[in-house]
Amino acid sequence: MRSNRWIFYAAFLIFFQQSTFSFSQQSEDILRRADKHFLGGGKMVVWAPQYPLFLDKPGFWDYSCFLDYKVEPNFTVTFLDENLKEIQLSSAEKSWLPSHLTIYYSPQNQLEIQEKKALLPDDVLVSKFSIKNNSQKRKKIHIILWTCQNIQENANSEFPRESKNSNFIYSLYNARSRVSWERQYNDSAGSLTMKIGLALGADQYAKSTAINVSQATWNYPHWRLTPFYEKMQKSGLPEEENFDWRSNPEHYKGLIYIGMYYSLEISPNENREFSAYCAIGPSEEKAIESFDRIPRQENPIQTSINNWESFYSNVPTFKCSDPYLEKYYYYRWYGLRLNMINTEGEFDLSNQAIFKGINRGLSRRLNSRSSQNHMLETRWMHQPELATGSFLNFVENQKPNGSFPGELKIGINKKLVGFYHANWGRAVREVYRVHPNHEFLYRAYQALKKYAEYFDHEKDKENISLYDAMTPAENGIDFENRIEAVDIWTKKNGNKKFKGIVATVYIYELKKNLAWMAEQLGKPDEAKIWLDNSRRIGKAILTRMWDDSVKFFFDIDPETGEKLTNKTIAGFYPFITDLVSENHLSALTEHLFNPNEFWTDYPVPSISLDDPSASVFGEWKNKRMNKPANGRSWALSTSHVCDGLAKTAQRFDSGLKLKAVELINRFVRMMYLDGDINRPGSYEYYNPFNGKPPYFSGDDNCANSWINDLIIKYVVGLQPGDENKIIINPLPFDLDSFTLDNVFIKGHLLKIIWRKNDSAAIDKGLYIFVDGKLLKHKKELHRYEFYLK
Repeated sequence: MRSNRWIFYAAFLIFFQQSTFSFSQQSEDILRRADKHFLGGGKMVVWAPQYPLFLDKPGFWDYSCFLDYKVEPNFTVTFLDENLKEIQLSSAEKSWLPSHLTIYYSPQNQLEIQEKKALLPDDVLVSKFSIKNNSQKRKKIHIILWTCQNIQENANSEFPRESKNSNFIYSLYNARSRVSWERQYNDSAGSLTMKIGLALGADQYAKSTAINVSQATWNYPHWRLTPFYEKMQKSGLPEEENFDWRSNPEHYKGLIYIGMYYSLEISPNENREFSAYCAIGPSEEKAIESFDRIPRQENPIQTSINNWESFYSNVPTFKCSDPYLEKYYYYRWYGLRLNMINTEGEFDLSNQAIFKGINRGLSRRLNSRSSQNHMLETRWMHQPELATGSFLNFVENQKPNGSFPGELKIGINKKLVGFYHANWGRAVREVYRVHPNHEFLYRAYQALKKYAEYFDHEKDKENISLYDAMTPAENGIDFENRIEAVDIWTKKNGNKKFKGIVATVYIYELKKNLAWMAEQLGKPDEAKIWLDNSRRIGKAILTRMWDDSVKFFFDIDPETGEKLTNKTIAGFYPFITDLVSENHLSALTEHLFNPNEFWTDYPVPSISLDDPSASVFGEWKNKRMNKPANGRSWALSTSHVCDGLAKTAQRFDSGLKLKAVELINRFVRMMYLDGDINRPGSYEYYNPFNGKPPYFSGDDNCANSWINDLIIKYVVGLQPGDENKIIINPLPFDLDSFTLDNVFIKGHLLKIIWRKNDSAAIDKGLYIFVDGKLLKHKKELHRYEFYLK
């Protein structure tokens, strides 16, 4: 009997050494759903309208975003029968995957029509229609691919290029294969800030086209609203192009309708296909280039599927017995990919990166507060470019005073907006622990030296090793009692600031990691200076920000030097460092775990719920706010608390480990809409009592926290150390099984397997593989260390 078990065991080893779980094989089961529509290709365009009005209409009438600019409408497709009567399509069923959205329309006129929508990696929107004739006679279908564009906003017809706060169609070119146009955008000074080109066409040449100008009316994807509705003949659209704004100023007002006509003849029981495309680019020329590459793709939907499969093949695969953890792991990677941008050098942005979210405005920009967190998660990808690029984009836009901009608004005239605090030092070191690269480390060190000097010169003029935070711009917070207290001081001094825990903890981490970087780069004298600096900051945090009577860390009032006694979630940020000792664990036991303060079902409220200003509904002075920090549970700060609690539990108190497990589990489950395992989401914050997200924001793909890094480090327990050290130290999630595979770290391929119970095939235990070879097999889940060779 035992010999049979070892035969199975040998087979198990061979199988697990040679096989890698393929996301593409499981994608439909993992992420398929009917209530989602967001599509992305990883370049500069995303199609993720928050509240689409015309999702059930063929094509993409609801807006897309090119970087931070809305493009609307895109296009629609109208089908007419042999008598030119519109075939009214009504959505019967939807099925969404990251790569494409499928809409099944209710049968009409004995026609069965299905549409697959995708956003290709070249920033091309595609609608692929499959049309089956279920009748017993041959049918002719008239197809009109069309759009309706607002000609201009706030533009002077005589001098459009000098008009302020305007956008306008500057050029338009009509061809049988495609119609292309370019829209230009001017800022408040009348300077050009963006050009967006579009190219519209299909998988065949149009049989006729029409371009008509109209006075403004309802701009909806309804066939009967178009000029073509009256002009359409069985032979097609009238061959006319009457847009001539240079000679007719009246043409510079209103709407322009662009139509392209095609037809299909379908035999009984035959299935025919038709694909419509809309390429979007940083100029008309670039859009045309992207459009003209499409014919070389046999199946554009498969191109999108391949694009997503390629992305998922370059991240670790994860399977476990907890379906909430497993599904959210893949959903999180989807969200990061959806918000990913790659300008390929356009707009003076040399590196790939990730936007904070899908919303035009603050979310569709590079955000320093979010980018630090993207580094923690994308470091697990096989290639480091996305993780390093998330930082290097800010390095390349570092200001003369050494600070980094809070946001990069990308355009022809790139704007550097504001300032946010970020834990750059920690993020750089964590990336290096997975993908060691001395060139990257050197660039980071040079930039972060200047950044640290900026803080010393501008944020600690008192030279007390505590650093200023400005509100709300720098902390990204507002509507808190502590801010009100500072505002009273502000009225006298003209500056909103306080000595902030977040700012000071981040600079402590920065200088500690600068010391490590200096050692790595052969600068021991500089390393000693940075280490001494970090120790002074650490001492200041422990002596001035810790209140031993309340057992909590507090911000400091800028005028009196006294503590601001509002208990905020920032009071737990020191636990992500090595500063805290067992003397500080009471902050966790008395406050974090207190259900009247921070320990809620949907963690973690941004301010203690016993604060007079606290509102789980996000209300400030009886008004609901869009970004309140007085009681909502923010994913960004909850990530910090989860990481800090887990780290502290592993350092000091095994009794805290179960609390860390509970917190991470609650955090992940909070991200599921209404707790439905079929509907993972990612809003910026949630109600701490009922878990309801701010649906009114529409931003269901906010990526300013980190979750997959928590799963890898604390569920699986994989914690890369410095040099070639690897630590396996999972928290007690009590899972029956998990497998983390396809992990590329320090030039090696790792796989970690846990089975809680014996089976007929394999003994229970933890299995660690390095480069396909079994390195360790342990019966229990404990802390293990080893070094990669």
